[in-house]
Amino acid sequence: MKRKNERYIGMLLAVLLVAICAIYYCPHKENYTKVVKVATCFEEGQIDTICKKCKTVLSSDVLEKASHFFGDYEIKIKPSEFKTGLEVRICKKCSKEETREYFCEHKITEDEKWIYEKYATPFEEGRRYKRCNLCDAKISEKYTIPELENNSIYICGTDIKKQFTISSFTQSAVDRYNIVYTENSKLGSNNPFVLGHNYGTLGILYQTKIGEHIYLYINGTIEIYEVIISEYGLQNSAKSDIIGQTTGISIWNTYDCKTLHMYTCYGNNRNGRWIVLAKKIY
Repeated sequence: MKRKNERYIGMLLAVLLVAICAIYYCPHKENYTKVVKVATCFEEGQIDTICKKCKTVLSSDVLEKASHFFGDYEIKIKPSEFKTGLEVRICKKCSKEETREYFCEHKITEDEKWIYEKYATPFEEGRRYKRCNLCDAKISEKYTIPELENNSIYICGTDIKKQFTISSFTQSAVDRYNIVYTENSKLGSNNPFVLGHNYGTLGILYQTKIGEHIYLYINGTIEIYEVIISEYGLQNSAKSDIIGQTTGISIWNTYDCKTLHMYTCYGNNRNGRWIVLAKKIY
């Protein structure tokens, strides 16, 4: 009996030894990868390499953070003439902000009027500004006008800069002098006239643009006017009147402020006049 049991045990040991020797080791020849954690723009992800046959995870690798998905830059702080602005853009995934300095090229329309903070005089410079059409920044500049002698006129934007003669409102006075300044007219002293022939200094009066400034240095006092009418007009000989063809406004019209009236002959039509009307602003 004892010998029989020993034989049985020996057989079990032999079977066990064969079983141990027969353990299977997978060669992991066919593998695949699997993203187990998606990378975002604020957190790393994970990708695993897995055996296709035995499903063993062979390795795990880190996925770098994804790139941000930014929108367009928008102006956060507008620039000025002295300081750069600031632009910001925001990631549409994680709301992260990126900023950069904003340098505007400052586009200004020529037709846009200057805003005057201080009018220039023949003795000191002035200061004025316009607004940028792109960023609305205030673009300032200093400006000057030429030196003027007493009893003279200067029209910005033209070459008209000349002394005038203070005289009566007569044809003989205009014929005698290059430019005549008169207050003895139907309009009274609050609405003076400057007259001259088109073969003299006032021959280029037609170049005067609306919005330009006219400087009068009269009897030691500086007066500044802004042009509100500059156009071709016709003389109504019955009333000795000058009426603009475009506006229809008579040069004799009165305004709520002191006005300056200028005209000269224009072209070959002896009744044709170039008329300029300006209002006093200083």
